[in-house]
Amino acid sequence: MKNIFLLIFPIFCVITASCSSGSGAGVDVTAQLQAKLEEISESFLNTYSFSTHVSALPILVQCGGKPPVYVYSGRMSYDGTRKIVESSLFQIGSITKSFTSVVLLQLAAESEYGYDLDQPIGQWLDNLPASWRWITTRQLMHMVSGIPNYTSDDSFMQTYVYEMPYAYHNLEFFALSQESKSVLFSPGADYDYSNTNYTLMGMLIESITGRSVYREVNDRVIQKLGLQHTYFPDYLPELVAAPEDLVSGYFIRESEIDDVRFWALSPLNSAGGIISNINDVNTYVYNLYTPGRLLSQEQLNQLLALVSLKNGQPIVSLSESDPNGFGLGIVGRWIDGKQYYTYTGQTLGFMFTYYYNPQNGNMTVYTANVGNGMANNYTAAYVQLGVEIMAYLESNC
Repeated sequence: MKNIFLLIFPIFCVITASCSSGSGAGVDVTAQLQAKLEEISESFLNTYSFSTHVSALPILVQCGGKPPVYVYSGRMSYDGTRKIVESSLFQIGSITKSFTSVVLLQLAAESEYGYDLDQPIGQWLDNLPASWRWITTRQLMHMVSGIPNYTSDDSFMQTYVYEMPYAYHNLEFFALSQESKSVLFSPGADYDYSNTNYTLMGMLIESITGRSVYREVNDRVIQKLGLQHTYFPDYLPELVAAPEDLVSGYFIRESEIDDVRFWALSPLNSAGGIISNINDVNTYVYNLYTPGRLLSQEQLNQLLALVSLKNGQPIVSLSESDPNGFGLGIVGRWIDGKQYYTYTGQTLGFMFTYYYNPQNGNMTVYTANVGNGMANNYTAAYVQLGVEIMAYLESNC
């Protein structure tokens, strides 16, 4: 099944002894970190480049409040020689979802709109199926709506994405593509990941404000934080970003490998359509989880409230027995006795990940230019990188 910008959960394993030794006196920690990142990135590229065409793996880490350390390893394309740099752009996939959630949380706090996350979405959106009208925004955000996922509809994706990669379709086209299907369960009764939820949320933003979701996200988040290398195109990426900055992204289907860097981003929309780099995403994540930057403490508490991926029910805290929770466009993970916030966005040609430890501020952001359709060993190795990097930071920062 071909499914774009999926949420991928890490696979955990015991980290080798090299991750457990603390930094010795007199050691240049920055140089040590940079050397470790270069080692990780080069090893991954050497292992998987030939079989997958992955050519780039930039990585950034931050030890608490110290300045970030990063490496830009790799090339702009598999068959090219130009190296990636800070301005090189990758698709961040479903990390976009938290941008969309931030805007709706802000709108709910602005009395002029009369909007609330717990209102039925049918109060703001016309032409919805009857079974969708009483679903609330909060249920969309938590993935407990039961609305089917349009990116899991193989026939729809084949016709309107794979065979029409440069076509434009609006939010409603994708959101309502599943309107003839029954909801999977009574809203609030279970958990099921659906990109349709966040496309509907983009429609909500437009209905509430009278302005495009792309403009609202740009004005309220991207411009507010001064993100210089972050763009939210509603159609072709080269219409908003310099074409030479777009990294090739490789999508493997059957025996073909497609470079999707110039494909239309309208299918990703408010569910996964932003392009950026590791530095800007690091800035965004830090500000997302810091009260008073994008959200008040009360709004942040709502963002971080989790439902269990097992049954969609609220959970006060994660544990070994219930280690995965979904918030309002963010994910909580329980790893070796610590709770992290994380997300891996996946598009057809890219994977983009962050991990953040709210207790000490340790963070990593990394991305690679191969996405959906890869063999499981590549995907598992990619998501495992974040676990290993965070383990190294916890022991060496």
